[in-house]
Amino acid sequence: MAAGHLCLLALDGAVPAGYSVCMRVLDELHILNIVVAPDFQRRGVGGWLLDETISRAGDLAHGPVLLEVRVSNAVARHLYLSKGFVEIGIRKDYYPSDGRREDAVVMCKERQVAV
Repeated sequence: MAAGHLCLLALDGAVPAGYSVCMRVLDELHILNIVVAPDFQRRGVGGWLLDETISRAGDLAHGPVLLEVRVSNAVARHLYLSKGFVEIGIRKDYYPSDGRREDAVVMCKERQVAV
């Protein structure tokens, strides 16, 4: 873990199944990427990466967890909603998409931190 950053790699034996990258922004945790290889999608890898990222990044930041997801990515949006995230806004034209731009949904999850 670099100062303020965390990267996780999910392996199936020696085969990469997915990865996540997050960083601290002030006291918030910002998930930059969760990527799952096509052969491992819909097998729980994305949920595991999300849970592990939030758990292992506990020392980085104690505030809310934020992320952006493509408006068209219904599978990821459903996963994040099932894990307690709520949709809090839209970033217009956030992602490049086939020579055009696609909006991002901003999602947030508050964390309960023991004092």
